[in-house]
Amino acid sequence: DVTFGAVVRRDPLVIGVATGGAAPRVAARIRDQLAAAYGPEWGPYCRLLGELRAWARARLPAALRREALGRVEALPLLEWIRAGQTDRAVRAAWTVVREGGDPDAR
Repeated sequence: DVTFGAVVRRDPLVIGVATGGAAPRVAARIRDQLAAAYGPEWGPYCRLLGELRAWARARLPAALRREALGRVEALPLLEWIRAGQTDRAVRAAWTVVREGGDPDAR
């Protein structure tokens, strides 16, 4: 027997559910709930965080990197992306990581 999990893809985010073939409808129902909870905005959000992390890893010591990325994650990036303000989210996140500043103060 071959079984496949139920998957939600929000590239690069992938969330999978499997029941080992015991209850595929349950896995599908859970996948649908996850898809509703993790909408399409999660793709651009995770891509942005990945780009920021790669930049910070190449340029900042670990402690400063954690601090900068923590400040980024405190921003309402998902809400902005969901509202169609992806450019605002990108500008604010890069401002915080590169300059350590408040993106709304600029």
